[in-house]
Amino acid sequence: MLGFVAMVLAIAACNTMEMDNQTAQKDGMITITAQLAPKTAMTKALDFGKDAGDNDIIVSTWKKGEHLAIRYYLNGWNAADAEITAVDGNGTATISFSLSTVPDDGTTCTIIYPYAAKDYFKSDGTTNTDFLKNQTGSLNSALDLRLGEGKIYTTSPATLEVTTQPAAKVDIFKFTIQDIAGTDKTATAFKVRDDSGNLMASVTPGSATGTLYVVLPVLEAGTYWFNATINDKPYITKATTSAATVAGKYYQSTVRMATLKNVIAANGKFYKDAAAATADETTAVAMITVLYTSNDDKITGFHGRALALSDAGSGNVFLWRSSQTAAYDHTKHYTYSNFEYEDGLDYNASHNNDTYPAFQAAISNNGTATPSGCSAWYLPSGEQWKTMISSFNGYSSLRDAFEAAGGTKMNKNSYWSCSESTPSSAWSISFSYGTWSDSNKISTGNAKYVRSALAF
Repeated sequence: MLGFVAMVLAIAACNTMEMDNQTAQKDGMITITAQLAPKTAMTKALDFGKDAGDNDIIVSTWKKGEHLAIRYYLNGWNAADAEITAVDGNGTATISFSLSTVPDDGTTCTIIYPYAAKDYFKSDGTTNTDFLKNQTGSLNSALDLRLGEGKIYTTSPATLEVTTQPAAKVDIFKFTIQDIAGTDKTATAFKVRDDSGNLMASVTPGSATGTLYVVLPVLEAGTYWFNATINDKPYITKATTSAATVAGKYYQSTVRMATLKNVIAANGKFYKDAAAATADETTAVAMITVLYTSNDDKITGFHGRALALSDAGSGNVFLWRSSQTAAYDHTKHYTYSNFEYEDGLDYNASHNNDTYPAFQAAISNNGTATPSGCSAWYLPSGEQWKTMISSFNGYSSLRDAFEAAGGTKMNKNSYWSCSESTPSSAWSISFSYGTWSDSNKISTGNAKYVRSALAF
Protein backbone atom coordinates (compact mmCIF):
# COMPACT_ATOMS: atom_id res chain seq x y z
CA MET A 1 0.00 0.00 0.00
CA LEU A 2 1.11 3.54 -0.47
CA GLY A 3 2.64 4.86 2.73
CA PHE A 4 2.78 8.52 1.87
CA VAL A 5 5.13 9.61 4.65
CA ALA A 6 6.64 12.85 3.41
CA MET A 7 10.29 13.62 4.05
CA VAL A 8 11.07 17.21 3.16
CA LEU A 9 14.19 17.37 1.03
CA ALA A 10 15.77 20.43 -0.50
CA ILE A 11 15.59 20.60 -4.27
CA ALA A 12 18.54 22.30 -5.91
CA ALA A 13 16.98 24.75 -8.30
CA CYS A 14 18.62 27.10 -10.75
CA ASN A 15 16.89 30.45 -10.55
CA THR A 16 19.06 32.27 -13.04
CA MET A 17 20.10 31.55 -16.57
CA GLU A 18 22.32 33.00 -19.19
CA MET A 19 20.82 33.66 -22.59
CA ASP A 20 22.38 33.59 -25.99
CA ASN A 21 19.55 34.82 -28.19
CA GLN A 22 19.61 35.41 -31.86
CA THR A 23 16.84 36.80 -34.01
CA ALA A 24 16.02 36.05 -37.62
CA GLN A 25 13.13 37.93 -39.20
CA LYS A 26 11.71 37.09 -42.61
CA ASP A 27 8.19 37.64 -43.91
CA GLY A 28 7.00 38.43 -40.38
CA MET A 29 8.48 35.20 -38.91
CA ILE A 30 10.48 35.55 -35.70
CA THR A 31 12.82 32.79 -34.56
CA ILE A 32 14.04 32.83 -30.97
CA THR A 33 16.73 30.74 -29.33
CA ALA A 34 17.09 30.62 -25.56
CA GLN A 35 18.48 28.46 -22.80
CA LEU A 36 16.87 26.41 -20.05
CA ALA A 37 18.70 25.55 -16.85
CA PRO A 38 19.40 21.85 -16.13
CA LYS A 39 16.44 19.83 -14.90
CA THR A 40 16.10 19.44 -11.17
CA ALA A 41 16.16 15.81 -10.02
CA MET A 42 13.15 13.91 -8.72
CA THR A 43 13.99 13.67 -5.01
CA LYS A 44 12.86 10.77 -2.88
CA ALA A 45 9.79 11.43 -0.76
CA LEU A 46 10.12 8.38 1.51
CA ASP A 47 12.98 7.49 3.81
CA PHE A 48 14.09 3.91 3.18
CA GLY A 49 17.29 4.16 5.22
CA LYS A 50 19.56 4.49 2.20
CA ASP A 51 21.67 7.42 1.22
CA ALA A 52 22.97 6.78 -2.27
CA GLY A 53 21.96 5.93 -5.79
CA ASP A 54 18.57 5.33 -7.31
CA ASN A 55 16.90 5.05 -3.91
CA ASP A 56 17.33 8.76 -3.25
CA ILE A 57 16.83 10.53 -6.57
CA ILE A 58 15.85 9.97 -10.16
CA VAL A 59 18.09 12.08 -12.34
CA SER A 60 16.39 13.44 -15.41
CA THR A 61 18.07 15.52 -18.11
CA TRP A 62 17.03 17.48 -21.18
CA LYS A 63 17.64 15.58 -24.41
CA LYS A 64 18.44 16.94 -27.83
CA GLY A 65 15.47 16.60 -30.18
CA GLU A 66 12.82 16.87 -27.47
CA HIS A 67 10.06 19.43 -27.88
CA LEU A 68 8.41 21.90 -25.54
CA ALA A 69 5.38 24.17 -25.99
CA ILE A 70 5.57 27.93 -25.55
CA ARG A 71 1.97 28.87 -24.73
CA TYR A 72 0.87 32.49 -25.14
CA TYR A 73 -2.27 34.45 -25.88
CA LEU A 74 -2.83 36.31 -29.15
CA ASN A 75 -6.38 36.28 -30.52
CA GLY A 76 -6.76 33.01 -28.67
CA TRP A 77 -4.28 30.60 -27.11
CA ASN A 78 -1.27 29.58 -29.20
CA ALA A 79 1.40 26.94 -28.56
CA ALA A 80 4.69 27.41 -30.39
CA ASP A 81 6.77 24.27 -30.91
CA ALA A 82 10.20 24.72 -29.31
CA GLU A 83 12.86 22.11 -30.08
CA ILE A 84 15.86 21.36 -27.90
CA THR A 85 18.74 21.83 -30.35
CA ALA A 86 21.62 21.22 -27.97
CA VAL A 87 22.41 20.16 -24.39
CA ASP A 88 25.81 21.08 -22.92
CA GLY A 89 27.88 19.09 -20.47
CA ASN A 90 26.20 20.75 -17.50
CA GLY A 91 22.71 19.82 -18.72
CA THR A 92 21.75 23.31 -19.92
CA ALA A 93 19.44 23.07 -22.94
CA THR A 94 19.25 25.38 -25.93
CA ILE A 95 15.77 25.70 -27.41
CA SER A 96 14.66 27.24 -30.66
CA PHE A 97 11.18 28.19 -31.83
CA SER A 98 9.49 30.38 -34.42
CA LEU A 99 6.45 32.62 -34.19
CA SER A 100 4.45 33.23 -37.34
CA THR A 101 2.06 35.54 -35.48
CA VAL A 102 4.03 38.00 -33.39
CA PRO A 103 2.58 38.86 -29.95
CA ASP A 104 2.90 42.18 -28.20
CA ASP A 105 6.25 43.01 -26.69
CA GLY A 106 6.49 41.57 -23.15
CA THR A 107 3.71 39.00 -23.63
CA THR A 108 3.76 36.46 -20.81
CA CYS A 109 3.99 32.78 -21.72
CA THR A 110 3.99 29.35 -20.10
CA ILE A 111 6.77 26.93 -20.93
CA ILE A 112 5.33 23.40 -21.05
CA TYR A 113 7.38 20.20 -21.23
CA PRO A 114 6.81 17.95 -23.10
CA TYR A 115 5.05 19.33 -26.18
CA ALA A 116 2.53 16.48 -25.89
CA ALA A 117 1.19 18.30 -22.82
CA LYS A 118 0.53 21.54 -24.73
CA ASP A 119 -3.19 21.22 -23.93
CA TYR A 120 -2.53 20.74 -20.22
CA PHE A 121 -4.55 23.88 -19.52
CA LYS A 122 -8.21 23.60 -20.50
CA SER A 123 -10.29 26.56 -21.59
CA ASP A 124 -12.27 26.42 -18.33
CA GLY A 125 -9.09 26.81 -16.28
CA THR A 126 -8.84 23.18 -15.18
CA THR A 127 -5.95 20.93 -16.14
CA ASN A 128 -5.80 18.00 -18.56
CA THR A 129 -3.55 15.01 -17.85
CA ASP A 130 -4.72 12.76 -20.68
CA PHE A 131 -1.12 12.54 -21.92
CA LEU A 132 -0.35 10.42 -18.82
CA LYS A 133 -2.75 7.69 -19.93
CA ASN A 134 -0.31 6.00 -22.29
CA GLN A 135 2.80 4.90 -20.41
CA THR A 136 5.16 1.93 -20.70
CA GLY A 137 6.30 1.70 -17.07
CA SER A 138 9.99 2.06 -17.89
CA LEU A 139 12.16 4.60 -16.08
CA ASN A 140 13.93 5.48 -19.32
CA SER A 141 10.63 6.33 -20.96
CA ALA A 142 8.90 7.79 -17.91
CA LEU A 143 6.84 10.78 -18.83
CA ASP A 144 7.43 14.12 -17.22
CA LEU A 145 5.53 17.37 -16.86
CA ARG A 146 7.36 20.60 -16.18
CA LEU A 147 5.95 24.10 -16.24
CA GLY A 148 7.81 27.38 -16.32
CA GLU A 149 6.98 31.00 -16.99
CA GLY A 150 8.49 33.61 -19.25
CA LYS A 151 8.06 36.76 -21.29
CA ILE A 152 8.40 37.12 -25.04
CA TYR A 153 10.08 40.31 -26.24
CA THR A 154 9.66 40.93 -29.95
CA THR A 155 11.80 44.04 -30.43
CA SER A 156 15.13 43.30 -32.08
CA PRO A 157 16.75 41.17 -30.93
CA ALA A 158 13.70 39.07 -30.02
CA THR A 159 14.17 37.20 -26.76
CA LEU A 160 12.52 34.82 -24.37
CA GLU A 161 13.09 35.82 -20.76
CA VAL A 162 12.61 32.77 -18.55
CA THR A 163 11.25 34.17 -15.31
CA THR A 164 10.58 30.76 -13.73
CA GLN A 165 12.52 27.67 -14.76
CA PRO A 166 10.40 24.65 -15.78
CA ALA A 167 9.74 22.70 -12.58
CA ALA A 168 8.19 19.26 -12.15
CA LYS A 169 4.43 19.23 -11.57
CA VAL A 170 4.03 15.45 -11.37
CA ASP A 171 5.45 12.60 -9.31
CA ILE A 172 7.15 9.36 -10.29
CA PHE A 173 6.03 6.22 -8.47
CA LYS A 174 8.02 3.00 -8.44
CA PHE A 175 5.43 0.27 -7.92
CA THR A 176 6.50 -3.26 -7.00
CA ILE A 177 3.68 -5.70 -7.82
CA GLN A 178 2.69 -8.55 -5.50
CA ASP A 179 -0.42 -10.63 -4.92
CA ILE A 180 -2.39 -10.19 -1.71
CA ALA A 181 -0.28 -12.87 0.01
CA GLY A 182 2.96 -11.00 -0.71
CA THR A 183 4.25 -13.11 -3.61
CA ASP A 184 6.03 -11.15 -6.34
CA LYS A 185 4.07 -10.97 -9.60
CA THR A 186 4.57 -9.56 -13.09
CA ALA A 187 1.94 -7.45 -14.80
CA THR A 188 1.16 -6.85 -18.47
CA ALA A 189 -1.19 -3.92 -17.76
CA PHE A 190 -1.64 -1.48 -14.90
CA LYS A 191 -4.14 1.32 -14.34
CA VAL A 192 -4.64 3.95 -11.67
CA ARG A 193 -8.05 5.50 -10.97
CA ASP A 194 -9.42 7.94 -8.45
CA ASP A 195 -12.22 6.98 -6.09
CA SER A 196 -14.85 8.02 -8.66
CA GLY A 197 -13.43 5.67 -11.28
CA ASN A 198 -11.74 8.34 -13.40
CA LEU A 199 -8.68 6.96 -15.19
CA MET A 200 -5.49 8.79 -14.16
CA ALA A 201 -2.79 6.64 -15.77
CA SER A 202 -2.67 3.58 -17.98
CA VAL A 203 0.52 1.54 -18.28
CA THR A 204 1.25 -1.15 -20.86
CA PRO A 205 4.82 -2.47 -20.52
CA GLY A 206 6.56 -4.08 -23.47
CA SER A 207 6.70 -7.36 -21.53
CA ALA A 208 5.47 -8.63 -18.17
CA THR A 209 7.29 -6.93 -15.31
CA GLY A 210 7.09 -6.77 -11.55
CA THR A 211 8.38 -3.20 -11.32
CA LEU A 212 6.62 -0.25 -12.91
CA TYR A 213 7.59 3.42 -12.97
CA VAL A 214 4.37 5.41 -13.26
CA VAL A 215 4.01 9.17 -13.59
CA LEU A 216 0.99 10.58 -11.77
CA PRO A 217 -0.26 14.07 -11.09
CA VAL A 218 -0.09 15.31 -7.52
CA LEU A 219 -2.49 13.12 -5.53
CA GLU A 220 -4.82 14.81 -3.10
CA ALA A 221 -5.65 13.09 0.17
CA GLY A 222 -8.11 10.31 -0.55
CA THR A 223 -8.53 6.79 -1.93
CA TYR A 224 -7.05 5.52 -5.21
CA TRP A 225 -7.64 2.24 -7.04
CA PHE A 226 -5.13 0.09 -8.92
CA ASN A 227 -6.02 -2.50 -11.56
CA ALA A 228 -3.54 -4.94 -13.08
CA THR A 229 -3.54 -7.85 -15.48
CA ILE A 230 -1.40 -10.68 -14.11
CA ASN A 231 -1.23 -14.00 -15.99
CA ASP A 232 -4.26 -12.84 -17.99
CA LYS A 233 -6.30 -12.43 -14.81
CA PRO A 234 -7.65 -9.21 -13.30
CA TYR A 235 -6.26 -7.92 -9.99
CA ILE A 236 -7.23 -4.94 -7.86
CA THR A 237 -6.33 -3.01 -4.74
CA LYS A 238 -6.82 0.43 -3.25
CA ALA A 239 -4.68 2.86 -1.30
CA THR A 240 -5.74 5.68 0.97
CA THR A 241 -3.49 8.63 1.77
CA SER A 242 -4.21 11.15 4.48
CA ALA A 243 -1.96 13.81 2.96
CA ALA A 244 -1.34 15.05 -0.57
CA THR A 245 1.79 14.06 -2.43
CA VAL A 246 4.36 16.71 -3.34
CA ALA A 247 5.16 17.68 -6.94
CA GLY A 248 8.61 16.68 -8.15
CA LYS A 249 9.00 13.79 -5.75
CA TYR A 250 9.89 10.13 -6.23
CA TYR A 251 7.77 7.61 -4.31
CA GLN A 252 8.26 3.88 -3.86
CA SER A 253 5.51 1.47 -2.91
CA THR A 254 4.78 -2.25 -2.84
CA VAL A 255 1.29 -2.80 -4.21
CA ARG A 256 -0.39 -5.97 -2.94
CA MET A 257 -3.28 -6.82 -5.21
CA ALA A 258 -6.34 -9.01 -4.73
CA THR A 259 -8.15 -11.08 -7.33
CA LEU A 260 -11.15 -13.43 -7.65
CA LYS A 261 -11.59 -15.78 -4.65
CA ASN A 262 -9.89 -13.29 -2.29
CA VAL A 263 -12.05 -11.70 0.37
CA ILE A 264 -13.20 -8.29 1.59
CA ALA A 265 -13.16 -7.79 5.36
CA ALA A 266 -15.25 -5.64 7.68
CA ASN A 267 -12.50 -3.00 7.67
CA GLY A 268 -12.82 -2.63 3.88
CA LYS A 269 -9.42 -4.21 3.16
CA PHE A 270 -8.67 -7.17 0.87
CA TYR A 271 -7.24 -10.43 2.23
CA LYS A 272 -6.24 -13.80 0.79
CA ASP A 273 -8.96 -15.61 2.76
CA ALA A 274 -10.97 -15.49 5.98
CA ALA A 275 -8.06 -16.85 8.01
CA ALA A 276 -5.79 -14.01 6.87
CA ALA A 277 -8.45 -11.46 7.85
CA THR A 278 -8.84 -13.07 11.28
CA ALA A 279 -5.07 -12.92 11.77
CA ASP A 280 -5.32 -9.16 11.18
CA GLU A 281 -8.05 -8.95 13.82
CA THR A 282 -10.91 -8.33 11.42
CA THR A 283 -13.65 -10.49 9.90
CA ALA A 284 -14.01 -11.49 6.25
CA VAL A 285 -17.55 -10.83 5.02
CA ALA A 286 -17.54 -11.35 1.22
CA MET A 287 -15.63 -13.04 -1.60
CA ILE A 288 -14.65 -11.14 -4.75
CA THR A 289 -16.64 -12.56 -7.66
CA VAL A 290 -16.26 -9.95 -10.43
CA LEU A 291 -13.52 -7.45 -11.27
CA TYR A 292 -14.13 -4.82 -13.92
CA THR A 293 -11.37 -3.82 -16.31
CA SER A 294 -13.09 -0.80 -17.88
CA ASN A 295 -15.15 2.10 -16.62
CA ASP A 296 -18.37 0.86 -18.20
CA ASP A 297 -21.42 3.11 -17.75
CA LYS A 298 -23.18 0.24 -15.99
CA ILE A 299 -20.63 0.18 -13.20
CA THR A 300 -19.58 3.81 -12.89
CA GLY A 301 -18.16 4.36 -9.43
CA PHE A 302 -17.73 0.63 -8.71
CA HIS A 303 -14.76 -1.62 -9.40
CA GLY A 304 -16.19 -5.07 -8.82
CA ARG A 305 -18.80 -7.23 -7.12
CA ALA A 306 -18.65 -9.65 -4.22
CA LEU A 307 -20.91 -12.26 -2.62
CA ALA A 308 -21.40 -12.82 1.11
CA LEU A 309 -19.46 -15.75 2.59
CA SER A 310 -22.64 -17.38 3.88
CA ASP A 311 -26.36 -17.45 3.11
CA ALA A 312 -28.61 -14.68 4.33
CA GLY A 313 -31.34 -15.30 6.90
CA SER A 314 -29.22 -17.80 8.86
CA GLY A 315 -29.50 -20.25 5.97
CA ASN A 316 -33.29 -20.32 5.81
CA VAL A 317 -35.36 -20.23 2.63
CA PHE A 318 -37.63 -17.32 1.65
CA LEU A 319 -40.47 -16.43 -0.67
CA TRP A 320 -39.65 -13.91 -3.35
CA ARG A 321 -42.88 -12.06 -2.59
CA SER A 322 -45.58 -12.55 0.04
CA SER A 323 -48.50 -11.70 -2.27
CA GLN A 324 -49.29 -11.58 -5.99
CA THR A 325 -47.20 -9.24 -8.11
CA ALA A 326 -48.62 -6.22 -9.86
CA ALA A 327 -47.98 -5.51 -13.55
CA TYR A 328 -44.37 -5.85 -14.69
CA ASP A 329 -42.34 -5.26 -17.84
CA HIS A 330 -41.83 -8.73 -19.35
CA THR A 331 -39.49 -7.41 -22.08
CA LYS A 332 -36.72 -7.06 -19.50
CA HIS A 333 -36.92 -10.50 -17.92
CA TYR A 334 -38.51 -12.77 -20.49
CA THR A 335 -35.75 -15.41 -20.63
CA TYR A 336 -32.66 -16.25 -18.57
CA SER A 337 -30.61 -16.53 -21.77
CA ASN A 338 -31.33 -12.92 -22.66
CA PHE A 339 -31.52 -10.87 -19.46
CA GLU A 340 -31.43 -7.11 -19.81
CA TYR A 341 -28.82 -5.61 -17.53
CA GLU A 342 -30.24 -4.47 -14.21
CA ASP A 343 -28.62 -3.78 -10.87
CA GLY A 344 -30.16 -5.49 -7.87
CA LEU A 345 -28.94 -2.59 -5.74
CA ASP A 346 -31.55 -0.38 -7.44
CA TYR A 347 -34.33 -2.45 -5.85
CA ASN A 348 -33.27 -1.93 -2.23
CA ALA A 349 -35.35 1.19 -1.56
CA SER A 350 -38.62 -0.18 -2.95
CA HIS A 351 -38.28 -3.84 -1.89
CA ASN A 352 -37.09 -3.60 1.72
CA ASN A 353 -40.40 -4.44 3.39
CA ASP A 354 -42.50 -7.45 4.44
CA THR A 355 -43.96 -7.77 0.94
CA TYR A 356 -40.56 -8.94 -0.34
CA PRO A 357 -39.05 -11.46 2.14
CA ALA A 358 -36.12 -12.52 -0.07
CA PHE A 359 -35.08 -8.91 -0.61
CA GLN A 360 -35.35 -8.14 3.09
CA ALA A 361 -33.11 -11.10 3.89
CA ALA A 362 -30.54 -10.02 1.30
CA ILE A 363 -30.43 -6.41 2.48
CA SER A 364 -30.10 -7.39 6.13
CA ASN A 365 -27.63 -10.23 5.47
CA ASN A 366 -27.76 -11.53 9.03
CA GLY A 367 -27.16 -8.02 10.37
CA THR A 368 -23.69 -7.85 8.81
CA ALA A 369 -22.56 -4.26 8.28
CA THR A 370 -21.19 -3.53 4.83
CA PRO A 371 -17.43 -2.83 4.71
CA SER A 372 -16.25 0.74 4.29
CA GLY A 373 -16.15 1.80 0.66
CA CYS A 374 -18.79 -0.72 -0.40
CA SER A 375 -22.45 -0.50 -1.39
CA ALA A 376 -25.31 -1.85 0.69
CA TRP A 377 -26.11 -5.57 0.49
CA TYR A 378 -28.63 -6.46 -2.22
CA LEU A 379 -30.25 -9.37 -4.05
CA PRO A 380 -28.33 -9.89 -7.33
CA SER A 381 -30.13 -9.81 -10.67
CA GLY A 382 -30.14 -12.62 -13.19
CA GLU A 383 -27.58 -10.79 -15.31
CA GLN A 384 -25.33 -10.23 -12.29
CA TRP A 385 -25.50 -13.93 -11.37
CA LYS A 386 -24.52 -14.80 -14.95
CA THR A 387 -21.57 -12.39 -14.86
CA MET A 388 -20.26 -13.90 -11.63
CA ILE A 389 -20.63 -17.44 -12.99
CA SER A 390 -18.81 -16.42 -16.15
CA SER A 391 -15.94 -14.93 -14.12
CA PHE A 392 -15.42 -18.34 -12.52
CA ASN A 393 -15.93 -20.30 -15.74
CA GLY A 394 -18.91 -22.21 -14.39
CA TYR A 395 -21.44 -22.83 -11.65
CA SER A 396 -19.45 -25.39 -9.68
CA SER A 397 -16.26 -23.29 -9.66
CA LEU A 398 -18.10 -20.32 -8.21
CA ARG A 399 -19.87 -22.48 -5.63
CA ASP A 400 -16.75 -24.34 -4.50
CA ALA A 401 -14.58 -21.21 -4.30
CA PHE A 402 -16.32 -20.17 -1.10
CA GLU A 403 -14.91 -23.14 0.75
CA ALA A 404 -11.33 -22.16 -0.10
CA ALA A 405 -12.07 -18.56 0.90
CA GLY A 406 -13.22 -19.71 4.34
CA GLY A 407 -16.94 -19.34 3.71
CA THR A 408 -19.86 -21.65 3.06
CA LYS A 409 -20.36 -22.88 -0.48
CA MET A 410 -23.81 -22.38 -1.87
CA ASN A 411 -26.39 -25.03 -1.05
CA LYS A 412 -27.50 -27.38 -3.84
CA ASN A 413 -31.00 -25.90 -3.69
CA SER A 414 -31.85 -22.85 -5.75
CA TYR A 415 -31.05 -19.21 -5.07
CA TRP A 416 -33.26 -16.24 -5.94
CA SER A 417 -32.38 -13.45 -8.34
CA CYS A 418 -34.27 -10.17 -8.34
CA SER A 419 -35.25 -10.67 -12.01
CA GLU A 420 -38.87 -11.49 -12.79
CA SER A 421 -40.04 -14.00 -15.37
CA THR A 422 -43.83 -13.57 -15.36
CA PRO A 423 -46.24 -11.64 -13.15
CA SER A 424 -46.27 -14.62 -10.80
CA SER A 425 -42.72 -15.98 -11.12
CA ALA A 426 -39.06 -14.91 -10.84
CA TRP A 427 -35.79 -16.46 -11.92
CA SER A 428 -33.81 -18.69 -9.58
CA ILE A 429 -30.61 -20.62 -10.15
CA SER A 430 -29.55 -24.09 -9.02
CA PHE A 431 -25.82 -24.46 -8.33
CA SER A 432 -26.18 -28.22 -8.06
CA TYR A 433 -27.42 -28.68 -11.62
CA GLY A 434 -26.38 -25.41 -13.27
CA THR A 435 -29.94 -24.64 -14.34
CA TRP A 436 -32.35 -21.73 -14.23
CA SER A 437 -36.02 -21.92 -13.21
CA ASP A 438 -38.87 -19.43 -13.38
CA SER A 439 -40.19 -20.20 -9.90
CA ASN A 440 -43.47 -19.11 -8.36
CA LYS A 441 -42.89 -16.08 -6.15
CA ILE A 442 -45.48 -16.84 -3.44
CA SER A 443 -45.80 -20.62 -3.33
CA THR A 444 -44.49 -22.04 -0.05
CA GLY A 445 -43.03 -25.02 -1.86
CA ASN A 446 -40.94 -22.70 -4.03
CA ALA A 447 -39.12 -20.84 -1.24
CA LYS A 448 -35.44 -20.37 -2.14
CA TYR A 449 -32.14 -19.50 -0.53
CA VAL A 450 -30.67 -16.00 -0.61
CA ARG A 451 -27.00 -15.03 -1.04
CA SER A 452 -26.35 -11.29 -0.63
CA ALA A 453 -24.13 -9.31 -2.98
CA LEU A 454 -22.40 -5.94 -2.72
CA ALA A 455 -20.46 -3.63 -5.01
CA PHE A 456 -17.07 -2.10 -4.19
